[in-house]
Amino acid sequence: MYVIINGGIELKRQLSENFQALEFACSHCGQLKISMELINKLQEFRNWVGKPIHINSGYRCSLHSVEIGSKRTSEHCLGNAADIRIDSTMNMYQMFTKLITIFPRVGMYHTHDGRGFIHVDTKKDQLFWINDRVNGTGKYIYFRTIPKLEEYIANTKTNWKALVI
Repeated sequence: MYVIINGGIELKRQLSENFQALEFACSHCGQLKISMELINKLQEFRNWVGKPIHINSGYRCSLHSVEIGSKRTSEHCLGNAADIRIDSTMNMYQMFTKLITIFPRVGMYHTHDGRGFIHVDTKKDQLFWINDRVNGTGKYIYFRTIPKLEEYIANTKTNWKALVI
């Protein structure tokens, strides 16, 4: 089931105990199409972490997606994805290991502010990735298994297990 809102007062609508529609609306146009499966899984993670989760990006209209260099077929455009962070000193890898028990697709990003964020989506094929925008090329490196991801990050300049989000 999807919630679809075309802006306005309805964006104040509560989607779950801790999330409002406004948090997931497109920053370009204010519209929203969001999967309740995504919301429910994020609420499950929010209950586990016990701290507020900041939604960097939820739904993106196709124009906004293209403007930022992404694709019109992005899971964000379909209402199935969110980029998240937590305003604390929580270890990103610890959160990643929890998120992979909830979401089939999870990506970690190391950003120039010395922190990072995590992408989650509900697409059914299992996939994990990293994107190092500081010590790497900024390219996506994909993994189908966690052991392969762990083998890779053990041999990179970035200490992925020490990053905070």
